[in-house]
Amino acid sequence: MEVFGQALIRGMSGPVGESSRWPGTDGDIGHRYGQAPPHGAREENVRTGPDRASCPGPPSDVRMTFSEHLIELRRRILWVILTVAICSAAGLACYKDVFAFLVAPVEALNLKLEAEGVRSPIQPQSKGLTDTFMLVFEASLLVGLLLASPMVIYQIWAFVSPGLYPREKKAVMPILTVGILFFLGGAAFAYKIVFPFALEFFVRLDLELHILPQYVMTDYVSFLLLMMVCFGAAFEVPLVVAALARLRILPPAFLLSRWRYCVVAAFVLGSVLTPGPDTISMLLMSGALLLLYALSAAAAWVFYPREEGPTAGNGR
Repeated sequence: MEVFGQALIRGMSGPVGESSRWPGTDGDIGHRYGQAPPHGAREENVRTGPDRASCPGPPSDVRMTFSEHLIELRRRILWVILTVAICSAAGLACYKDVFAFLVAPVEALNLKLEAEGVRSPIQPQSKGLTDTFMLVFEASLLVGLLLASPMVIYQIWAFVSPGLYPREKKAVMPILTVGILFFLGGAAFAYKIVFPFALEFFVRLDLELHILPQYVMTDYVSFLLLMMVCFGAAFEVPLVVAALARLRILPPAFLLSRWRYCVVAAFVLGSVLTPGPDTISMLLMSGALLLLYALSAAAAWVFYPREEGPTAGNGR
């Protein structure tokens, strides 16, 4: 048992699929049982096991200690922080444009209501002395994160990619790229379609009840950004389903046969993911989830691996 424990510890100290041996000798057996290497023998790492011939390894088999991994991680994090700080400073310098982007739905609705004869329909307010400053600061930070996202993604990829096989890199890169596009598409859908519709519904309800719509800017911006994030995350569903289908975990027949449960789940998730308590936002979110369900079923049908014929492996 003691010999087995020593062999297990030595196996865990190196990369998976590798063992220490002495070329040209049977020193690999001796080293496995704790014996000293023969005189003049050189210890090196070679790839063994089933991965040796069929799976090309990562481009570098150089071992790194735990402290070296921490140093590399710290260097990547410092680059991310520096990039976010520079981009946030650029966003702070253009704070008027950032603020105009955030209040654009309000301004568009004001013009629409003024054309109908409503005077000063929406009046944004600031309750605290530092509310406007904190709003500008948070908006600039979000702009910095958005502008710095390519560098952030690159630093994460540079830290992780040396440990991946080439086939894994080819699988991750398209998913990462399409995932970013889907998230931005969901955020744009919320900003251009869902939020203006919900805002007009609330404002008209206030005006119908003879209530002056005066909204606090911090609450307004928080609601807008949270809705954009929720819709961006919801638009990742087809990508996740396609990945699960590619791995044969989620077949398309399962999605199509459980469509009733998916409809109920869409309305439940719509009520949970919607940032506000209103019914309109919940219905819009649920409708978007149902559309995403249809797209997910189509993606699963496209990406699910097809079974080969019974004679494919015999060369006939």
